[in-house]
Amino acid sequence: KKFEVKIDDNDVLAVAKDATRDQFAQYGMANVPEDLLENYAKEMLKKKENVDGLVNRAIESKLAVALKEQISLDEKTISLDEFNKMFQ
Repeated sequence: KKFEVKIDDNDVLAVAKDATRDQFAQYGMANVPEDLLENYAKEMLKKKENVDGLVNRAIESKLAVALKEQISLDEKTISLDEFNKMFQ
């Protein structure tokens, strides 16, 4: 709410298309036509168990963008020993 992160059906469809594109890529199928991706994505959205995960992914994606806009990094170079001490 604080960052006004909202998703709509188009956001979820875009995530479904990305997931579909990734699945095709696993089988070596790149450059899949857009209409085919959209058809498969819409089929994914017909199953409740898929929708919940896709909605969560859409929220996480938009939230990450919103959070990155709110923070700034203070980068500095440290030694390996200093890095390891951060996790003890």
